[in-house]
Amino acid sequence: MSKKEIYHFQNRFMEVPVKCNSEYPSLTKIIEALYVMVYGCTNAYARQRGYHVRLRFTETMDSRKFSARLTTFFKRKSGYTPLRLTVVECDEDGLHYHFAIILNDRLDRRSSLERFMAQLFTGGFLVNYKVVCPDIDAFGHHLRTLEEKDS
Repeated sequence: MSKKEIYHFQNRFMEVPVKCNSEYPSLTKIIEALYVMVYGCTNAYARQRGYHVRLRFTETMDSRKFSARLTTFFKRKSGYTPLRLTVVECDEDGLHYHFAIILNDRLDRRSSLERFMAQLFTGGFLVNYKVVCPDIDAFGHHLRTLEEKDS
């Protein structure tokens, strides 16, 4: 018996603005998982910075392998495991992935994530990728205040 997927159509979730509406709904379980990750990340490390990564894998890579490589890269480099959430979407070119990734801001920044992604790209594991940062901060989302977490 499969569970019925529940979609969120409103532009707010738990009083926080979200990019959802009747034309572009999102799965409630994804929004809930992102909410828990962002608001609970202070338990993982004292300073956090969040990133949105959009990418498309080659045939030799998948989400599970990507997550394993991400963990290995940051464990070896800085001694911790980044928090992450994955969402897959289908567009006219096929499947692509969105990752919400939270790094320990005391140890790693956008440049570390860009280096990791570039290694996968040059190794033939990614068709393309983009680390998407908010308009107000080219280096990712600080997650120190409630306002920053809401964004």
